[in-house]
Amino acid sequence: MLGDHVYIGVFNFIEASAGVTIGEGVQITHHVSLVTHSSHRAQRLLGQHYVEWVGERPGWVAAPIEVGAYSFVGPHSLLEAGTRLGRGTIVRAGAVVRGEHPDFAVLDGRPAQVVADSRDGDRRWLERHPELRAHYEAWALEAQRALAREER
Repeated sequence: MLGDHVYIGVFNFIEASAGVTIGEGVQITHHVSLVTHSSHRAQRLLGQHYVEWVGERPGWVAAPIEVGAYSFVGPHSLLEAGTRLGRGTIVRAGAVVRGEHPDFAVLDGRPAQVVADSRDGDRRWLERHPELRAHYEAWALEAQRALAREER
């Protein structure tokens, strides 16, 4: 599922057999991989019987990927099966991301960890361009309201 105003650059690989949801305004740069399943363990465990195996394959991993609205995924990044990125997330170049990450996380590393809050950088830009505050708050505050509802 693709939201409105999504940018997906060149040389990306999106394997969506378990489902991919990309929110509004997301930017996926170049040489990014989104992979919703991993079969390499199952193939090693089952060998030649992998193809004929009936039922759930041992070692098979499959789960959807969700990229929250207005997130940015830097070049040469990997989003693995089961990844959920909150709204306004920034994935730095070359990060290997798995698991759930909160709204406004800045992710870096292999494996990726939260290293900052994207609102800090946004705040500096909004100080220079206060005329943009209403546009920013229209989506960013909605993310904060949704989080508050979940916590109740």
